[in-house]
Amino acid sequence: MAHSPQRVETAGPGALVIVGLHSAGKTTLSHRLSQLLGGRRIVELGDLVRDEAQRNGSNSLLKTAESMMLLAPDEIARRALESLSISEIGPIVVGPRTHAELALLRSELHASVVAVDTPDAVRRGRWRRRHLHISDTWEERERWEANWQTADLIRSADLMVSGHDWVGYAAARVIDQSESAH
Repeated sequence: MAHSPQRVETAGPGALVIVGLHSAGKTTLSHRLSQLLGGRRIVELGDLVRDEAQRNGSNSLLKTAESMMLLAPDEIARRALESLSISEIGPIVVGPRTHAELALLRSELHASVVAVDTPDAVRRGRWRRRHLHISDTWEERERWEANWQTADLIRSADLMVSGHDWVGYAAARVIDQSESAH
């Protein structure tokens, strides 16, 4: 059973939540942002799913994510919040896929949401280069993203950056926007 998440207070550019389709460049952007913001902690929701899959001996991240979401629609985000400490300043949370996850992260972290919008051809190339498929295929991932309505999360973001842009430019836009919002 999940514990209730602790509220994380932020100062300066606050907490950030990065949304986008698989292989869009969310992780690359989060690492650049962390570097520019003095080493902010990054919590990858996908890492929580990978850890759970490994514990259960599964090679399907999609099936693992689905089983976690059957516990509660925001289960993965709850686990991410549980990993944070009340003293952490402005964590960067990467990869919510559902409305429930995003709503929980927004409310508990008072986070700005940044979407990474990347053309399908670029995402497919990244997928192939990184061998992200494990047992899940590109087509399966695309179907799941549609089922999870990840595209809706992208459209609802506070700021959209292109995953096709140079990551330093995209990160600078996020920081500028975040600082002007506070």
